[in-house]
Amino acid sequence: MTEVTTELRYKMLEKQIYEEGFERGYNIASWQDLPEIGTEIPRFMVDGFSGIIENVEDAQEVFISICYSAEVSNRQFSPFEFFCHELKALDEVASFDVWGVFEDGITDGFYANWDSRKDYYDK
Repeated sequence: MTEVTTELRYKMLEKQIYEEGFERGYNIASWQDLPEIGTEIPRFMVDGFSGIIENVEDAQEVFISICYSAEVSNRQFSPFEFFCHELKALDEVASFDVWGVFEDGITDGFYANWDSRKDYYDK
């Protein structure tokens, strides 16, 4: 029988944390509307972008920024507090960057959701 080492446990845990982040990012993105090309975005609405969405790349930039804002806002609600507590405790003892792995998963979830819906702009 193969012994499960601490290193292997951390690898499995790292994968699980990434998947939690990915699922969170994908789900949050699924609730966001895709921005319309030709829409004017006020400066205060989206970090780093203001003006008219002129192409698919602009639409993606706006969409991802809106997803980040929604995700950050969502962190203030109770279900996340419990998960956050667990991540903080684990971050003190883990051999990897717990928050970095979680947030990489969130970002990848945003982009995966975008990729699953971007053909909307092919019309």
